[in-house]
Amino acid sequence: MKIKTIIIIAVSVTLVAITAFLGYRILYLVENPELLEVTLPPPVEEVTPPDGPPDFPVVDEPEHTLARVNASGGLRMREGPGVDYEIILLIPDFDQVLIHEEESGWVYIEYGEVSGWASGEFLIREDDPRFALEPVESVVTPGNRSPNPASARISAQSGLRMRMGPSSDYHVVMVIGYDELVRAHDEQDGWVYIEHLGHWGWVSAEYITNE
Repeated sequence: MKIKTIIIIAVSVTLVAITAFLGYRILYLVENPELLEVTLPPPVEEVTPPDGPPDFPVVDEPEHTLARVNASGGLRMREGPGVDYEIILLIPDFDQVLIHEEESGWVYIEYGEVSGWASGEFLIREDDPRFALEPVESVVTPGNRSPNPASARISAQSGLRMRMGPSSDYHVVMVIGYDELVRAHDEQDGWVYIEHLGHWGWVSAEYITNE
């Protein structure tokens, strides 16, 4: 019985203490009503979407000009802007290149996967009416095709021009590298009709040697 009485007294005392504390807090809030005010965040401004698609930054593409070679003997691409620089390759007449920059009459060009310098004097740019002209010799002058062509090698250190006909007046088909193997079919007045990598044309007999 004593334990039960002690528990009842303890609970009663606790309830009285809680009631007194809550009464005090209520009285305090009544006397200080500003504590009951709730500060709300400022309203969010409505954003009006712009008309049309969004503006994205414009990325400038590298500037270049399309041009074609205007040199019957082909155009030499060099390692630098001048004749003192080494020759990289010879670009055939009428082939197209991309011009990227110019310096004192020399232009930095791109030809396929190769880039270098060439004389701007022998290039016709795309805004020139002559750019659209076709070469006079659009077909290689045929020679006699031998059933048993002779094997020969190019002896010109800087490469040998294959032309559309048996004369230096004809346009260049391609340039064949030094020591490349070709098939010789016919010869006329110091010019040899050859086949190389599926291409047919004429080369000077002076710069090929039979195997």
